[in-house]
Amino acid sequence: MNKNLVAVATLLVLTAALLLSAPAARADDSLSLTLASPSQTGNRGTTLDFYGTITALSSNASTLYLNGDDVNLGSPFLTSDSDDSPFLLTGPLSMDPGDTYTGLLFTVYIDPSVVGDGDYTGSYSILGGADGSTYNTISNVAYFNIDAVPEPSSILLLAAGAAGLLGTLRRKVR
Repeated sequence: MNKNLVAVATLLVLTAALLLSAPAARADDSLSLTLASPSQTGNRGTTLDFYGTITALSSNASTLYLNGDDVNLGSPFLTSDSDDSPFLLTGPLSMDPGDTYTGLLFTVYIDPSVVGDGDYTGSYSILGGADGSTYNTISNVAYFNIDAVPEPSSILLLAAGAAGLLGTLRRKVR
């Protein structure tokens, strides 16, 4: 029985030594992502550009491939380009540890049918990994905010109509 106990203890010590000497297992390396203006205001029927800075962490083990992005919008009144063109056409295809990129990441179109003022949120993620065919989330912005406001021309048109109505009522009173 003592031999079995010694064998088990030896096996445990060897296993612990192997686990401690192995390099730490990592999930995919990651990026730091910061939007320049995470809260924006726009008129109905306009497109908002979201610029940001992406930094590959210096602690990353190797090159990261940036294979796509994902924009999640919290409203049917907002749409984003479905072909990833701002990010894929202007952003880097890969980043070595310590690399930084600043530029256009995505755009959001505010539908003209938005009723009243709207305050909408969304999230943005960069997808990629250790090779050109990996689509893990390697960085994200928890949320961005869009405040949809009426077009100035609509407000002016409403004000002109109200002034005309007041003028007509004033004439009838006299």
